[in-house]
Amino acid sequence: MVFKNEIKLAFKAFTYYRQGWLYLWIRLFIVPLIMRLTIERDVTRTDLSVHMLFGSRDFMIALWSLASFYKVSTVRGQLFLHNDGSLTSAEISTLQRLFPHAQIIKKEDVVDRAATVFADYQRIHDFFATNMWQARKLLDPYLASNANTLLLLDSDVLWFKEPTFFNTANNIMMSNGESCPMPFLDGTALAPPLSELNSGIVYFRKNSFNLTKLEEYLVRTGSRRHHFLEQAGYAYSLEAVTVLPQQDYSIKGRNEDAVVARHYTGPSRVKFFTRGIPYLLAHSLSYVRN
Repeated sequence: MVFKNEIKLAFKAFTYYRQGWLYLWIRLFIVPLIMRLTIERDVTRTDLSVHMLFGSRDFMIALWSLASFYKVSTVRGQLFLHNDGSLTSAEISTLQRLFPHAQIIKKEDVVDRAATVFADYQRIHDFFATNMWQARKLLDPYLASNANTLLLLDSDVLWFKEPTFFNTANNIMMSNGESCPMPFLDGTALAPPLSELNSGIVYFRKNSFNLTKLEEYLVRTGSRRHHFLEQAGYAYSLEAVTVLPQQDYSIKGRNEDAVVARHYTGPSRVKFFTRGIPYLLAHSLSYVRN
């Protein structure tokens, strides 16, 4: 799976972007340098927890994503790194070395809590029991954290400026810039504006995550495997979501120097390497060097 993904990205870098050699140079020689850095920084807000899902396929880009976040953000909560089930023992050891104060969470760590919290929500508990990465991202942060406020970050988001949303009282999600419908069993689908929300960045009050709505959502979708299952789940279940401005939190159409953060989703993942990382290097990650 990891090798197949690497070949796919390299092929696209050569054939679509015509930047294959730059991509290979960054991927093979620059990206591994993140392993030499001390990324973690002190917690500055105790009522906040920060969560990222880790897997073998995107392990290295996740490290770059967190390094970029720590570079620019003065607001930092307790860090939770969630294992999607694919991490090797070597990768877990690397996380323990780079993030010595983080909690590394696997599904088994929150099984007992799930049984209690989801006792009245059979479909949610059944979904939790699966090995789907969407279940890990949608449910495990809620179970693992005791903080009042949670921040979920995708591993393919890079940060270039200080986040601007920490003082808001609202729940926050990114915008897709277009509708990404999540189909329901009755033939309908999640419609705009909820289908336009993106889970690259999700900032929410824990007590506003509506389990009754989530149970309803999982019944309506049948909890079937779908790329947007967890993203639409947050959109459906969170109360009063405010959309981050696209000019500051971008998926496409904006240069790195013009945004706070950019989400390099699957179609533009090559740019994470050919544009995002070179920009970070030009503007230095030197503060975290040993």
